[in-house]
Amino acid sequence: MIASYMVLGTFPSDSPKLKLWTVIFPIVNLIFLIFIEIRQMEIHRFAANEMEWTSKERNEYGKRISKQTWLSLYSFGLSLACLIYIIISLFK
Repeated sequence: MIASYMVLGTFPSDSPKLKLWTVIFPIVNLIFLIFIEIRQMEIHRFAANEMEWTSKERNEYGKRISKQTWLSLYSFGLSLACLIYIIISLFK
């Protein structure tokens, strides 16, 4: 998606389809996806000690999973918004 923003921001050179600064949106989304992946690895490391959990830790795990699901859904929506923006810009 980043490449498509860069290409459409520079092609055609006399009047590009997108402004080049809009490439920031997919870059921010990529950074957000990396953040989500790091959180996911932490959750799995936490889950590796499941046999030693107390009930408080089980509740904490459930909250982490729930929050992770919402962050993933938000990232999907952000990706979809970036794609829709490209499609709308192409047909202007």
